[in-house]
Amino acid sequence: MHFNPSKCNILSMRRTDNKSIHFYTLKGQVLQSVETNPYLGVIFSDDLSFSTHIRNICNKASRTLGFLGRNLKSCPAKFREMAYVSMCRSTLEYASVIWDPYKQSDIDQLERIQRKGARFVAKEYRRGPSITAIMSNLNWEPLAERRKNARLTLMYQIVNDNVAVPKTQYLIPGRRDHFIQPSHNYQLYQNSFFPLTIKE
Repeated sequence: MHFNPSKCNILSMRRTDNKSIHFYTLKGQVLQSVETNPYLGVIFSDDLSFSTHIRNICNKASRTLGFLGRNLKSCPAKFREMAYVSMCRSTLEYASVIWDPYKQSDIDQLERIQRKGARFVAKEYRRGPSITAIMSNLNWEPLAERRKNARLTLMYQIVNDNVAVPKTQYLIPGRRDHFIQPSHNYQLYQNSFFPLTIKE
């Protein structure tokens, strides 16, 4: 396999402000250092905040929602909901177990698109009706709750060896608890992408 140096970048991830600078060469060419870089559909940033990725997918989902609103005005609500879930919400939730945000501004940005989608499906653009009532009628959970369930599902699959993620690499035994079996009590390594503790 041969790599093209002009398409390769260096992304140094560190939460501290003091970032070490290293120069790497490939085939005699110095690789460029970048602050953000896409990988498998997720935009990674050097501070691991994922704010750039969230802003990008929100803009994409908003454009898609505008397209659906212009072209599905006369369709039944069931088809509008199907279109939103398959084309917009799937964009907002792709690989969310990796980038699940901790900043309230990022969480609100994602939920804003969900609320717009609810008004589109219910065909209710007036200011009067409560968006909470509209989402309740649609039986929609907040995106934050769906991301939490997705993380827990993945954790369960890792613990039970249902996915190709070795638990010995990412999990450490939790504290001793008289009410929980030791084999079902795990904590995650500090540098893991899944910031939660799970107890079955």
